[in-house]
Amino acid sequence: MKILCKTVSLILLILNTLRLGALGVAEWQFSGASRLPAPDEVAGIPAAASGDASRLALREGVQFRNRDAADDCGAYLRIADQPSLTGHDNGKNGLASLNLAVRFRPETIRHAVLLRKTDPGTDFGYQLFLTGEGKVALRIRNRDGKTVNVVSRNRVRPGEWNMADATADSARTLYNLQVRLNGVVTRASGAFTPLSDTSGALTVGGLERGPGKSGQYFDGTIASAAVSDVTRALDEPGAVDPAPADMTGTHLPGIERMEFVYQEPPTPECHAATVADLGNGELLAAWFGGTCEGHLDVGIWTARYSGGRWSRPVETVQRLYRDGVYYQLWNPLLFRHSSGKLFLFYKYGRPFEHWDCAYLTSDDGGRTWSAPHYPGGRLHGPSKNKPVELEDGTIYCPAGGDKMEYTPDLGKTWKVVRFDNPEKFRGVIQPALLRHGNGVLQALYRTMGEKHLAENWSHDNGRSWSALKMISLPSNNSGFDAVELKDGRFLLVYNHAETPDGRWGGKRTPLNVAVSSDGKEWKPALILEDGPGEYSYPSVIQAEDGKIHVIYTWNRVRIKHVVLDPAALER
Repeated sequence: MKILCKTVSLILLILNTLRLGALGVAEWQFSGASRLPAPDEVAGIPAAASGDASRLALREGVQFRNRDAADDCGAYLRIADQPSLTGHDNGKNGLASLNLAVRFRPETIRHAVLLRKTDPGTDFGYQLFLTGEGKVALRIRNRDGKTVNVVSRNRVRPGEWNMADATADSARTLYNLQVRLNGVVTRASGAFTPLSDTSGALTVGGLERGPGKSGQYFDGTIASAAVSDVTRALDEPGAVDPAPADMTGTHLPGIERMEFVYQEPPTPECHAATVADLGNGELLAAWFGGTCEGHLDVGIWTARYSGGRWSRPVETVQRLYRDGVYYQLWNPLLFRHSSGKLFLFYKYGRPFEHWDCAYLTSDDGGRTWSAPHYPGGRLHGPSKNKPVELEDGTIYCPAGGDKMEYTPDLGKTWKVVRFDNPEKFRGVIQPALLRHGNGVLQALYRTMGEKHLAENWSHDNGRSWSALKMISLPSNNSGFDAVELKDGRFLLVYNHAETPDGRWGGKRTPLNVAVSSDGKEWKPALILEDGPGEYSYPSVIQAEDGKIHVIYTWNRVRIKHVVLDPAALER
């Protein structure tokens, strides 16, 4: 009777939701299948819509109300076995690769199944599950009893949306495993024989267990799930939240357009985007991408925006090889001088304490580039945010730390200006520069562990600076950017989150827009992202036509582009 009651209530929930219309998508997508399998036995809730439907549209996803469920009557989703749920054979008579993904919101933290496919009555197969500590784990077990698993380093956020995806990729008898939870990747590997085919159903949110046996039922909501049998490289991104290429019509005040710079990621990870206005409605974006931040395969990628569309990304700067040594590449920065010369700055070297600066130049809007310039002399260059051009044409670079750098002759010579940090604020880096006119410059800084942004001012075009001080806006020890607008206001894009005590950084969500008339008092104007995940390192410019363009890291797998109308932002 308890099973019947739960089944009826959940069926009614789904039917009512469908009648109300879809505000989101709960998508059960299986690689190689042109349609979803027909509903199988009802076990707590219906499997999915049958026929040619590829999506089950629900307002909040499938709700598993298992907080008070007895072990023998919990709700879960059951999808009948099919070849696309097993994995490629690749001549090994077993599983060669597997990709799982699920977007979920737990109401309670408990040991629970997210996705599982095993032989009936056994643990032989694969599963993605939530541990009692709030971590996400991938486990694979074959019939000879050998098991491999990997557990996320970080924990889920109860009551909030989380994104987890996992990959198992075998090379001969070595399995490489990866689980990614809210953008944080954990890896493991081990000796393992290929997993044999499993005949059991795919279950979502629980197990198929008899009376008196724990069903490991999930308590919360699952909005999307995906199983893929296509072979991927170890670090290739798995499934992420479904997002259309063109997300116009958001109806949020000030937003005219939201889109991804690309749909198919050219690299497993990407970060630290930058954008420059080329005039005539064209933009150029750049970012670093590769296996993972800090790896030697990281390159600098660019894409052009023209005619309202982004071009296919190209690797403009490949991994650096100098004097018999390969160097990591970091933080590109685009800047277009009034002369028309376009600069592409970037960093190379070991972690930032040992970074050096290099740059390319272009006289045709980034269609062709010069050979790399290596200024030397421990020049830091713009560390994340764009330079500003002073009235005399000087390029003034926000280097960070305790210094600024500038060149009066388009990079031929460089000079350094240092400033005081009497309070010894930690991690004062990556400043954003704002011009106030009459030789007045303002610099805003990221900080580490100080919980707030810092600032200082110059009243002589950057030749000297005041001592650093804290401002009221929070700092999560992550990148941000700011720009002065043609109407005299200033605009800031940042994560409105603090750094927790004793931690490297805070969460990189939400991503906020604030405006100010004087650079001192900031008013909230817009929230660009507020879901779980990482939305960080924005770059913002105002183009010749007055439109504001923001690009930023979207969960480390894509770069997102947003167009804002400044007239619609609160004054």
